[in-house]
Parts: sequence; C-alpha cells; structure tokens
Amino acid sequence: MIPLSRSVVDTVTASTEFAIPEGAYTFEFITKDDYGHRSLKVETSVSIYGEKYGATLPNRNIRIMEASAGPALKITWSPVETVTALYTVLKYTDYTNPASPVQRTVRIENEETETVLDNIRLEPFQVTTTYKPENGLDPVDATTREYIPYIAEKDILIANDFTEFTAAKAATVTRLVYPMHVNSFQDLFYFLNLHELDLTGTDISLPKLAFNRNSTYGEVGGGEWLPFMRRAGDLSAENIQIIKDMLESGQITKIRYVPNSLGLDDLLAPYVSSGTVDLIDLPGEVLIPHKFYIDGVVESTNFRIDLEFPATDAPAGTGLQNVYKMTMLARAGSIVFALPTEYQFNVEEYRYLKFKIYAPDASMFQGSYDPFRRIYLRFMNRLWGFSGNSVFGQELWDSGVESNKLADDQLRKWIDVTIDMDNARSRHNRVIVLNMGGEANATFPSTPDMIFYFANIRFAKQP
Repeated sequence: MIPLSRSVVDTVTASTEFAIPEGAYTFEFITKDDYGHRSLKVETSVSIYGEKYGATLPNRNIRIMEASAGPALKITWSPVETVTALYTVLKYTDYTNPASPVQRTVRIENEETETVLDNIRLEPFQVTTTYKPENGLDPVDATTREYIPYIAEKDILIANDFTEFTAAKAATVTRLVYPMHVNSFQDLFYFLNLHELDLTGTDISLPKLAFNRNSTYGEVGGGEWLPFMRRAGDLSAENIQIIKDMLESGQITKIRYVPNSLGLDDLLAPYVSSGTVDLIDLPGEVLIPHKFYIDGVVESTNFRIDLEFPATDAPAGTGLQNVYKMTMLARAGSIVFALPTEYQFNVEEYRYLKFKIYAPDASMFQGSYDPFRRIYLRFMNRLWGFSGNSVFGQELWDSGVESNKLADDQLRKWIDVTIDMDNARSRHNRVIVLNMGGEANATFPSTPDMIFYFANIRFAKQP
C-alpha cells in the first residue's frame, strides 16, 4: 500500500521504490479512500530493465582502428544503430608519462565519427554504450566490450617471437627486426624500451607469390632475402615519422639498414657518422637463385621451353654456377624471373644484369631461325596477364631487339653478357623475361632442337 498526497482536485501523487527482478510485469492499480471506498482496477504493463537487457544491447561498433601520428590510436566509429543510444564511453590508459600512466575516460557523442587516443600502449581498452529504452526512466549500459589496440604488422611481431600482446610483454622488448616488405612502423610506439631496430629482415622469410594459369602452377619467393631486392616503392612519410621521433628523442640508439631499400636514406643520413645507423655493405655481385624462376607458360603457351636446372650436360666452362639448359619449344620461349609483389630490384645498388650464354653453332641459325641469335630482355612490374601483381601498373622497358645479337664468333662458346638497367631507376621493376629471338616467327620445336645454356645470372654493381 502506498500513501497518496493530494495537491489539487482530482490529482494525486505517490512515489516509492521496489526491488523487482528484471523482466516484464503487469501492475494493477486500485485507489482506496479513508472510508474504504475502492476505485476500479487499472492495469499497466511495465518492463524492468537491468543487466540481462543490457547484455542484448550492442556497443557502438569500431569500423576502423589504425595508428596515428603522435603516437596515437585513431578509431573510426560506425554510425549509431538506434535512437535509444545516448552516448558511448571509452576507457584507456594514457602513457604520456610512462612512469605515471593515467586512466582516461572519453565520452563519445553519437554524432562523433572519430576518436584519437593519445599515447596508448599495447593493453586492452573498454567500450560501453549507454541506452535509454523507449519510455524508460533510467539509462541502461550495454555489456562492456574490450578491445586490443590495432596492430599493423602482427605477422612481423610474431616472427620476432612476440606473441603475447600485452603492455607488460612489450616492455621487455629492446630489439626488433623488420623485413623490407614492412608496410608500417606504427607498432613501434607500443615498445617503450625498444633501442635497436634491424631493418635488414634477418631471419624473417620472404613472402611467396603463386601463379596459376594456362594449366600451369608455380610459386616464387620464400626463404632468405637477397641483396638485389628492396621494398616495392618507398614507405610514406607518415609511416616513417615514428622512426624520426624515436631517433630525435634518443630512444633508438642503433639501426641496421641496407642502402636504398626502404626510402629512409635521407632520414638516416645524419645518424651515420655517429654510429647510430649502421649501413650494411653489400657484395659486388649476387646470383639470382632458382626460387625466383617461374614457368613462362603461366603468361602464354608461346613462352614454352624445356628447362633443365641444374643442367647436367652443360659445355665445360670456367666458374659456372646455376646453369640452365633451355630448349626452345615455341617462338617466344623465355626464362622468366619474378620477385614477390612486395619487392622490386634495387637498381640504385645493382645497376647491371650479367650472365653467361652458350649458343649452338651457326648452322642452327639459318633462314627463319637467324633472328634467334638475338638476346632480348624485358623488364617489367608484372607479367601482362597478372594485372593485380603491381600497384604501380606496368612500367615495361626492354634491352632492344637488335642490341645483343650473337655473331658467328660468339657461338659454341661461353660468352659474357652485361645489360645496363639504368632505365629501371624510376620504375618498380620486379620481373625479367629473358627471351631468345625477340619473338620472331619460326617453327618449333626445331630440327634439331635449338638449345641454349645460361649460367651465372646475377646482379652486379659494376659493368
């Protein structure tokens, strides 16, 4: 029974609180005066909201988490899904002063689309959206959801044996290795005690690239990095800002770097003389390993050859390595090398492509077969049939069809060939197509077989 008070005629007020379990109820209201007179019964349906109801409510969704300059974490929110949502609260730890971190609470209004959390570290933050149900008296919180801050290069951190993504574990890390196919250094701001950065990719395997076309499958890459490789394109200024900040603050005291590999050369140059930056000396020449060979049939059946590697019947020669035996089976028969899409040739360091070739005698090059004396190379960002293999489009150039034509006195002997790749400096080339004949018209297989041997295919700093 609830006592009533009357302030005006026909109006009564009453107030009380009940501890009623969460759920749906129907209340009956009957008034009774001092003389025992009772009113007619009035029924009202009521919903009692609490934790169970809150568990059914969605928190505002995070659409994108990405590192931002500062260092900071930038959050892009999805639109609010219902008019009953009042606002969202985010709680995180601010490490502006690492010795004395501060707990922050940020209120995000429904109309806000972005939130930046300054100096967050690798530990969870919490998101809670508050609702007021239709005709409800009090707000109700959705069940709090916990997030781990965005990690840009998770696979790279795992390759560094960093698998426990917590602030405590991050605090134990003093050295990290990054491969040249890195896309972002923004994870570095999670590591307060990081002092050494190895940008050579030591012990981190190269990515692989698969080709599957014309009933032919192949794969390139994997394994160790080679000195003639660099990242495909330079890192953006935004991505390297954190390295600049860490160098200027003195946190980073040692960086190992391969010249012209990531586009950091101008940034790092002032730190070379002090020994903070260690520029890696590269060998004068580097062989192209067979792991970068791909069967040209994935591009076209006109590229067909019979390839034996390593060749078992190669003519004798001095210092032969990685010998290929190529039998022409089609007029555009070619040896194709390709790097994974994340890499390109480091032409700033290795301007020249060199190899040895052993061609058949002059009797093989009669009539329509005479053009097949020509060594024809094309350098490109991708094979023609694989448009998705370069974000830089196609930047093809060639060595010239007539530029490297074998004379009679160069046949039936090992000779050295050097190709100047200076044209590749402003490009993002990662594919070489080594063709004999410049795709001239002739019938193949020929009689007898047209066979070429190649050896010591390599990149060199000097001609």
